[in-house]
Amino acid sequence: MNQTKPRPLRTILKQLIRSQLLFPILIATVVVISFASYLGGQQIQNQQLNLSRSIAHNIHTFLLLTSNELIALSEVAQSNELDTVAAYMKANRMSHGIFDTFYLLNSSNTFANLWWKNL
Repeated sequence: MNQTKPRPLRTILKQLIRSQLLFPILIATVVVISFASYLGGQQIQNQQLNLSRSIAHNIHTFLLLTSNELIALSEVAQSNELDTVAAYMKANRMSHGIFDTFYLLNSSNTFANLWWKNL
């Protein structure tokens, strides 16, 4: 049971300086840490770019869907009676759930009818 005592750090550093390996090892360590930091930064940048593109795509899709729904709703409102428009609005709200409230304006821009989610 021969236990060896660990060598102190001071003696290890002195041996590295004597053999002229300390400075190359420090330089190599700094280069490796810098390279790892650069790669980590690039990865974080790519993740943020992909996340923002995904959010932008979802917003674009939502805006297209809502604009199509509003165009269809305006076409129905122009050419039909109030009961037909109300039925269409209720069906639209039940099927898509995009809009919480619908305001129907008459030709003088006053409220003709109002539908909200609880109705």
